[in-house]
Amino acid sequence: MSTYNDASLIYYPSGYKAGKAYSLKPTDGSGDLDFTRASTATRVNESGLIEEVAANVPRLDNSQGGCSTLLLEPQRTNLFVNSTNNLTYLGSGVVDNSAGTSPSGDVDAQKVTFGAGVNDGASLGINTAVSSSTNYILTFYAKSVVGDGTFKVRVDTNTTTGIVQPIITATSEWVRYEILITTGGTDTAITTTSRLRPETASNEVLFWGFDLQAGSYPTSYIPTSGTAVTRVADAASKSGISSLIGQTEGTIYLEGDIQKHNESGFYVTISNGATINTAIYAYQPSNGNLQVLVRKSGNPDATLTITSANWTAGFNKLAIAYTSTTAEVFINGVSKGTTSFVSAPACSKFTIGSRPDAVGTLVGTGGYNQAILFPTRLTNTDLAALTTL
Repeated sequence: MSTYNDASLIYYPSGYKAGKAYSLKPTDGSGDLDFTRASTATRVNESGLIEEVAANVPRLDNSQGGCSTLLLEPQRTNLFVNSTNNLTYLGSGVVDNSAGTSPSGDVDAQKVTFGAGVNDGASLGINTAVSSSTNYILTFYAKSVVGDGTFKVRVDTNTTTGIVQPIITATSEWVRYEILITTGGTDTAITTTSRLRPETASNEVLFWGFDLQAGSYPTSYIPTSGTAVTRVADAASKSGISSLIGQTEGTIYLEGDIQKHNESGFYVTISNGATINTAIYAYQPSNGNLQVLVRKSGNPDATLTITSANWTAGFNKLAIAYTSTTAEVFINGVSKGTTSFVSAPACSKFTIGSRPDAVGTLVGTGGYNQAILFPTRLTNTDLAALTTL
């Protein structure tokens, strides 16, 4: 659409190097995002394989198919000390290491041949301290080789035995499975008795990439070998660009695989860089409702709470259009309301996916595939067209 010609900054995942994610506009590089992540991390590359990316290098991820997205995630730790080669047989079950090609492209998947008894499966090989009354997300990849691919997962804690999940049916393609575990009020550990349990005897299933993270939703796979590993949060922002940000009116646009999680996170912000008390931002508090806030000199001048954000499964489009006294929010082609304030804050920093005054904290997890600043408030007709899926 011709509206893009009016944009002052356009970020689209394309060129990058360590510490930098290049913007398409301005072409002189003044709008390129500064990027940090003080650890390695994984992504799905253009060939569909999981690969490790060096510290401070942006992750252009292809897990959603189609075009690449800039993957931004909070800090997480994989509590499995061995994310591969961690299964051992129990009963008459058999585990064959390096039995197949994994989602990384290496021959390091483990094959489990399930026995006939309820205990003839494979130990998950995890024994880790956990916090009580806390959400943990267990993820792993599985692929059926022989049989109907059915199995169950049993997770034991130090106080509870046999938290058995529903039947899982692996397919002939690699699929990442997710299991939410909420520990009890006296739980302090997940034990080595946790296991894969047979549903049908003689099934042969390949497994790879076990990951246990504290949190209510999964993030990208964190490989481990002998010890727990922490992936540090991603951070993307650009300071000193007051000339690219509309000071008395403007539009902030964001598109990506951003979902409602019941964990606090920032999606997109313009600010003075020092505090969220001088800023306009889209934020999700822990109750899962989307909020758009306008603050100036520490005062919450305006707050628009969107209890029905009409997110879709997959990509979503969000726009915040503001003048010197009003802001209106569009999500996926629909106006979600307007809020008023005394005057717009003076902003010089653009931040994607985290709190602007502490970039890399309260990360709004997602794959971001477009972020645009306009120095004018777009018309509602243009906003509807821009945000329609």
